[in-house]
Amino acid sequence: MSDFEILMYGFLILATAGSYWIGRKQGITDTVDLLEANGILEFDDTPKK
Repeated sequence: MSDFEILMYGFLILATAGSYWIGRKQGITDTVDLLEANGILEFDDTPKK
């Protein structure tokens, strides 16, 4: 493999992983917000002492 292919595949792997992580985090946040808005869930994310 040439250096360009290695760079390209590395970029694709990082871009795919980043997109998955950001999308998953946003999806979880949206789901919790929707459940709170409908009164199904009460979520408190303050740290416990």
